[in-house]
Amino acid sequence: RQDLLAGEIDGVMILAPCIWDLQEMEHIVIARERPSVLLPAGHPLAGREAVELSDLREESFILYKREKSSHMFNAMLSLCARAGFAPNISATGDNNVPLLVASGKGVGLYPTTIHGEPEEPMGTVRIPLMGEFPGYERVFAWRKGQQNPCLPAFCQILREESAQTAD
Repeated sequence: RQDLLAGEIDGVMILAPCIWDLQEMEHIVIARERPSVLLPAGHPLAGREAVELSDLREESFILYKREKSSHMFNAMLSLCARAGFAPNISATGDNNVPLLVASGKGVGLYPTTIHGEPEEPMGTVRIPLMGEFPGYERVFAWRKGQQNPCLPAFCQILREESAQTAD
């Protein structure tokens, strides 16, 4: 996000909450994202195919630091608020959230595809959250008025690929 705003890059694949407050951005929705919860492997909910966010109201949450991504941190708090509770945040981490979850320090809440891994980190289970999450999408974003001549063609390809994936 910072590199995009500074003009150091022309576009970025990012989660929509990261650009909600930026009027100078345009974007294309690439995919609907579904938040998931990362649980320790032995957690009582670990065997479920999906969970309601409200099922986690008594849990301690480990979130990525607000300083690292205040927009995603706030988006996660908003998800919990919509589910009727304020999360008990026991720790924040950088890339160590899976390790903290595996060690039983709490549960992690983040987008399903954030790590892009086919499997969960050792000692954890990733479970999708049930429900609708409007506005929670993976997008390609760029600054309005971007002059890169490749951008229109690239956006057209993204639109076509996204349409085919949705079918």
